[in-house]
Amino acid sequence: MHSVPRGRGHLPLVCCEQAAVLTDLPDDFFWRAVRRPIRLRDTIAQLESQGPYRYIDVGPSGTMATFAKYALPAGTASTVHPALTPYGQDLKNMAALRAAFTGSAVST
Repeated sequence: MHSVPRGRGHLPLVCCEQAAVLTDLPDDFFWRAVRRPIRLRDTIAQLESQGPYRYIDVGPSGTMATFAKYALPAGTASTVHPALTPYGQDLKNMAALRAAFTGSAVST
């Protein structure tokens, strides 16, 4: 991965390995991300201390959305959304997410 060029992103990256929001990727980012534990609960706690968020799981099974749902504190205004699922509802889920972000319905 050292040969892959990196640059400053347009959006911050939430890193579950460091339980932090990153604006730049350290040189050993990918090495650490695949070898260290995922600290999802710590990461969500860090984000929740700043206010409500909309958590979107873009993995193929929606498993992280389930973990995130149970990691959220009681009474939070945050929401969790699986985008892709093994049940073939991907376009419908993506349209619902888009509608939630823009406030308008999108047909699929």
